[in-house]
Amino acid sequence: MLIDETTAELKKSGCDVVVGIGGGSSLDTAKAVAALAANPGSALDYVGLHKVRNRPLPTVAIPTTAGTGSEVTLWSVFTDETRAVKVAIGGVMVYPSTAICDPELTLGLPPALTAATGMDALAHAVECFTNNACQPVSSALAIRAVELIGANLRSAVLNGRNIEARYAMMLASTMAGIAMNPTRLGLAHALAMPLGSWDMRVPHGVVLAVLLPFVMEFNCVAEPGRFVDVARALGVAVDGLPVMEAARRSVEAVRELSRDIGIPEGLSGFGVREDHVGRSWKRR
Repeated sequence: MLIDETTAELKKSGCDVVVGIGGGSSLDTAKAVAALAANPGSALDYVGLHKVRNRPLPTVAIPTTAGTGSEVTLWSVFTDETRAVKVAIGGVMVYPSTAICDPELTLGLPPALTAATGMDALAHAVECFTNNACQPVSSALAIRAVELIGANLRSAVLNGRNIEARYAMMLASTMAGIAMNPTRLGLAHALAMPLGSWDMRVPHGVVLAVLLPFVMEFNCVAEPGRFVDVARALGVAVDGLPVMEAARRSVEAVRELSRDIGIPEGLSGFGVREDHVGRSWKRR
């Protein structure tokens, strides 16, 4: 496993700080390596929550995408290749020591990656904001992240040199990352975990962009007021509409955003088939 191999090299080098630069996978790897440098065993020994006991090496997280928020989260997600499933090490010990969020580092990000990572950030914000565990602090951060993404993701995808849009997306990603730590996420992310682990390796943000509207539609009847707020944050005029109609406008707004930035409407292009649903149940 890459994490264990990197940890071995780190211990041989005698380095006392870990610097992670890149997208979510790179930052999550850095966080796990920093933890294993101070704790015995392999990465798989710590899958779960609060299993890391000794303080990791100081970690500096420098994101080059605006999506995962890994620079401020308590999770390190990686693939257990022996079982072809995504797993995670979680806990307060996993937080990076320092996050350096510079939107200029995202200026060269290609449009497709900008779109996918931006939808990942949106999914974090929406699933946090509409979660039963959401409290006022997370709520404020999450809904502001939705506003920033709704107003700036299209511009960031269409003109990657737009520093104002890049700044807004970086800020939104980080805010959503902070917001979701205490609330966790929802069905869209639960479904994305296996789809990102199998051989087709569907990009995480693409899975979320495709699945999030379906999950929102399923959930909005339980807490329609929250979804009305999401619709407003995405710039939809909902005043005067019946509450359920207004709530469902949030679903259409997310679908429209995905279409506008070139996200495919389904996953068949990545090799996902109907029989994979049965396959996922067999793995349980």
